[in-house]
Amino acid sequence: MPGTGAKASLVIPTYNREELLVDSLRDALDSDYPNLEIIVVDQTPRHKPETEAFLKSVEGRVVWIRARETGLPKARNAGLRKATGDYIIFTDDDVRFERDFVSRHVRELEDGADVVQGRIIEGAGNPSESPQWMSFWIRVSGSNDCPRRGDINTLTGCNFSLKRLVYEKIGGFDERLLNPSLLEDGDWAIRAHKAGFRLRYSPLPALRHLRSGQGGVDTGVENQFLSKNYYLCCFLYAYKNHHPLAVLNYAVRLHLRGLKALFRTIRAARREARDLLARG
Repeated sequence: MPGTGAKASLVIPTYNREELLVDSLRDALDSDYPNLEIIVVDQTPRHKPETEAFLKSVEGRVVWIRARETGLPKARNAGLRKATGDYIIFTDDDVRFERDFVSRHVRELEDGADVVQGRIIEGAGNPSESPQWMSFWIRVSGSNDCPRRGDINTLTGCNFSLKRLVYEKIGGFDERLLNPSLLEDGDWAIRAHKAGFRLRYSPLPALRHLRSGQGGVDTGVENQFLSKNYYLCCFLYAYKNHHPLAVLNYAVRLHLRGLKALFRTIRAARREARDLLARG
């Protein structure tokens, strides 16, 4: 257990999640870290009665923020403004973690890191040999399911933590990167990296990300590769943070990605039309 007594704030943005949110909150409430505040930024218009009953039962143990506007960057910024901890930890609302999850994040932050990316376990895939890194050419290598520590310059938002002083120096998340929420975590990370803060990946504060299709920030986006806002986020991130040559290379790849998505959509429509005619 970290021995400084520093206060930690655990921020959980949520949108249209019910049982998953309750399970994630149960894990948070079971934390072994003694000086912890739990903040839920709730963008859900109306919960099920059983969810409301659970939330009422934990009044006083959870700081609840009702947010009218949706968007993950907005929710994270609301959590940052409300948090009073020396350390701030972010998770999603469809994750499961152990009792020492917060303690492990705090331990890494007290061991020299300014920002910590924790391990994200999804499905039964094989772990990567190295942590994530965003290259000059805007290509990501490695992953956040890796068994060893390492320096990083990008983040995946469902499991990371930061010292308050980083937020005070570089500010919050870019609220233009939304619908779908995309690269707002990587944008914030690269700003922190360029400001001279140390970003570290650690496998110890691990969680399981369920990646539920119910609710979540991308609800209603059936094919992000055919969404204008998807490309808007990509280009906004690229222009802000990368060399013009890298952006040009990235633009070519995005055009090819969009063409492939369009061809897949057309082929699917063609098959469906034939099936409809065959059924009379």
